Amino acid sequence: MIDLWQALAYTHTIPKEMIDPIYRVQEIIAILIIASIIIYILFTNKLIKYVLTVLLILVSILHYTLLAVISSLENITILPLILIETNIHGYSTITIDLGQAALIALIVMWRKKIFKTIEAIKIKFLYREIEEANKNK
Repeated sequence: MIDLWQALAYTHTIPKEMIDPIYRVQEIIAILIIASIIIYILFTNKLIKYVLTVLLILVSILHYTLLAVISSLENITILPLILIETNIHGYSTITIDLGQAALIALIVMWRKKIFKTIEAIKIKFLYREIEEANKNK
């Protein structure tokens, strides 16, 4: 088997047999994100919500771990919802950032809980300000 650094030193690009498995994993991640959104829409009970939350967090971690591996071989630019991969020859590939897509799916899935928590924090601060105003009188 060819050592990765030897391959880069001799060819100045990533060998196809090394990069193909990474892209296959990225395809699986995309399918998992789409499947989790469909499952959430069809079945909205709490157990599925927690399972999908764990799945989407793991998907995001796996995605950014793969990006860390690729970034040692290519130049990676992360923009909102977009990744730009530039190889040593200057050719670029623009793709959807699946990690951000997974996190957006999480936010959408937990939006009601997030809004309730933000509202509770606002009310708590409001009561605190009212108590301080009453003490100062």
